[in-house]
Amino acid sequence: MLLLLLMLLTPDLTAELPKKIELAKQRQSIEGYYKVTGKQATGASYNGIVSVKQVPESKLCIVIWYIKDSAVVGLGARSDDLLTVSWSEKGMTGLTLVRLGEGKTFRTEWYTLPGTGKALSETWTFWGPLGEDEDDDES
Repeated sequence: MLLLLLMLLTPDLTAELPKKIELAKQRQSIEGYYKVTGKQATGASYNGIVSVKQVPESKLCIVIWYIKDSAVVGLGARSDDLLTVSWSEKGMTGLTLVRLGEGKTFRTEWYTLPGTGKALSETWTFWGPLGEDEDDDES
């Protein structure tokens, strides 16, 4: 009843409501596989796949980079349009900041210790949804 009253009193505001609901649904899930490209501090380019799996009922995500013959696992926390992921590999600790925008291509900046303290970057481009195996906790 209250919603109907609001719609009658503010038709131009409520006309945008379906678009806003759809946008919110799109922002809710960032799960999937992404093609990743970037450059190391040495200047060497790399590419691979990143998987992002949201932990149900939370803002947490498990993020796994598959680059060449290795897999790096990170724990991420999402706050609005920012996913912050911590990870470690071969004596390095890293932090990756993923700016989530409209669409499914995201730019990241990442830092390591030890390291220079300067931001490095990656681009994640949506490649596809997670398969049923990743959603099945009983396997």
